[in-house]
Amino acid sequence: MGSAVGDALALPFEGMSAWRRKRMFGPVNGHRFLFGHGMFSDDTEHACMVAQCLLRSDGTPGSFERHFARSLRWWLLALPAGIGKATLRACVKLLLGFPPARSGVRSAGNGPAMRSAVLGVLFGSNESLLGDFVRVSTRITHTDPLAEEGALLVAQAARCLCESAELPGDDSGMTPYSPQFVGAIESLRNSLAANQCTTDFSRDLGSRRGVSGFIVPTVAVALHAALSAKDYRGAILATVECGGDTDTVAAIAGALAGIRFGADSIPKDWIDGIVDYPLSPDRIELIAARLADRFSGKNAAAGPVRIPRLPVLLRNLFFLTLVLLHGFRRMLPPY
Repeated sequence: MGSAVGDALALPFEGMSAWRRKRMFGPVNGHRFLFGHGMFSDDTEHACMVAQCLLRSDGTPGSFERHFARSLRWWLLALPAGIGKATLRACVKLLLGFPPARSGVRSAGNGPAMRSAVLGVLFGSNESLLGDFVRVSTRITHTDPLAEEGALLVAQAARCLCESAELPGDDSGMTPYSPQFVGAIESLRNSLAANQCTTDFSRDLGSRRGVSGFIVPTVAVALHAALSAKDYRGAILATVECGGDTDTVAAIAGALAGIRFGADSIPKDWIDGIVDYPLSPDRIELIAARLADRFSGKNAAAGPVRIPRLPVLLRNLFFLTLVLLHGFRRMLPPY
């Protein structure tokens, strides 16, 4: 829910610089996508797809991979709006018959990171199994090692925040190996120690016009927002202030902040302001409850939540119309 609410609230500002967002919208403290209400983007859809495929699978990475590949095929056929280039190419390859082990494309986009927090919560106690699930979830769309490393860092952070609200230490398993992530995580630790705000940290990373879709700044800024904020609301608004790929950064930060501060920390008016269907806040709550029952052993037979397919297509056409209207609106003043 933390991921979904962050995604919906930050979606209207995706791709905008912080300066342009302030000129158009002013202070942000609620939904701005549809007359004071919000809707989900692909970030929420992918996180829920991962959760649903975990409920469909037999608990092994191979079974999860098969179900995830099938879900991605159906997801593309429903004409989602705003799909990333790498994810689009990978889904087309799946539709053309490529096996999931060969469908991924060479990209370090941030798609895999937006869907990996739930894997850290469920498999964090088993580092090897967690790595296997993150690898499968990542490589089905993105094969660049940076994409997998970024997704794993988010999953490891989720695991650590389940145990403590503090920044994970060097012995937590959150030890990146690529030069790009080593530098970013070192800067993150120094920034948190100096009580630097997230917007200044983002600019120091080079994201002066907003956080790009590259996975390194996305993960670093999302971690900073979740770990430096005093509450869930502050974490989400900090990502909005940074500009750029706000919905994905807010979705990742929202997942981690939701773990850190708890479900009750998510503003009720932000949840109630979401008007999406058929994937709604109630259905997301139900998916989460079934995952908890399944992986706690309370109900080993808990299955996926039924989401009808025809309404998804109709919803996506409506959503695409709104996205286009937002695009046209951005062409108008104030500049």
